[in-house]
Amino acid sequence: MNKLLTVSEINNLLKETVEGSRIFSTINLTGEISDFKLHASGVYFTLKDSASQIRCTCFLRNIKAKFNEFKSGDKVNLKGSISFYVPRGEYSFNVSEIEKAGVGDLLKQLELLKKTYQELGYFDQAHKKAIPKFPRVIGVVTAETGAVIHDIMTTINNRYRLCEVILYPTLVQGEKAANAIAEKINKANLDNVCDVLIVGRGGGSFEDLFAFNQPNVVEAIFNSRIPIITAIGHDTDVTLSDFVADFYTSTPTGAATIAVPNMNDLLNQINNYQNQIDKTINYFFDNYQAKIDKYTKLLNGHSPINKIAKLRQNIQICYLSLQSLWQKNCQVKNLAISQLQMKLLNFNPQNKLTRTQNALSNLTSNLILSFQNYLESKKTIIEKYQNKIALINPFYILNKGYAVIKQNNQIITSIKSFNPNIETNIVMYDGEITINKKGS
Repeated sequence: MNKLLTVSEINNLLKETVEGSRIFSTINLTGEISDFKLHASGVYFTLKDSASQIRCTCFLRNIKAKFNEFKSGDKVNLKGSISFYVPRGEYSFNVSEIEKAGVGDLLKQLELLKKTYQELGYFDQAHKKAIPKFPRVIGVVTAETGAVIHDIMTTINNRYRLCEVILYPTLVQGEKAANAIAEKINKANLDNVCDVLIVGRGGGSFEDLFAFNQPNVVEAIFNSRIPIITAIGHDTDVTLSDFVADFYTSTPTGAATIAVPNMNDLLNQINNYQNQIDKTINYFFDNYQAKIDKYTKLLNGHSPINKIAKLRQNIQICYLSLQSLWQKNCQVKNLAISQLQMKLLNFNPQNKLTRTQNALSNLTSNLILSFQNYLESKKTIIEKYQNKIALINPFYILNKGYAVIKQNNQIITSIKSFNPNIETNIVMYDGEITINKKGS
């Protein structure tokens, strides 16, 4: 009997065999999705055909996001590898790429159309119409509701409120979308009120955007008399409508930004132009004013009136100079005459006598004044000596209230010498009093 294997050993052997084989490392599968489940951890579904089925999983973050477009019943093409789950002894298909079945045919169709239109010159720059700088009316061909029209209206209102927006509501996805889009573009041209058209959609899958690759939409854009800006998909999702449009961008906001100018930029530009105009006007004004001043000066220099005025001015200057010279000459002559008169006066006897009398009078006055000063000085000396004599005069002190007591013509200088029994004489400043003896 051959060697016995455990279940784990056989499952591990199968895992190594399957996952290590080049055959199962990269496989392309096609089939129909069933039992579709989208979880936070990953995507789980069954891929089946008419006779068999296989479990499929996807854990790649960038691929998992694309599964939002799929559901049970969709036919898809898958790319991936076989993985073996040892605990259950089950194998599954681990998905690395997914697309709806038939996309390859659509791509071939798209490349063929692109080549055809390119050869016809639909994408040539010569056919591109200029986007007007200051549109009055902007037409928008898109869905009636949704982020596209909201973003376009918001951007236009923020940038340039001087234009009107007309919405041409249409389907932007599905089998009827291409005809609807073409009809709205043609209607806008028939209305002939729009200065520019924005044809847009908010992105989507290759199939969602395929209506904008249809010939009737491409030809409607090419034949439009109105310049068209497309904003259909992201940068990687360029459609034939984008190639044939006069201008294309990846977002509705970008399309609105291209369609209208920025009012603030315009105001700044107007202010700059106004400043330039003011500077130019001032430059020309100053230049012409300088020329006027120059020619006026030349004319004034050759004017007969100015010449006469200048001659009058010169005559006036000469007159004033002569007058000044005459006045100076007269002053010199008058000064000489005055000097001669003074000399004559000095030699006149009457004047000499008068001067002598005046000198004598001055001497007399000075002598009298000197004598008076001499008397005053002597008087001051005499008064000085009188004061000294008065200070040593015994009667000087009597003037201050003192008195001299005499008895028998003798001055009593002590109480011991005083005799109350005899006659007493009291000498005062202005007289003498006699006091009889006591008891008489």
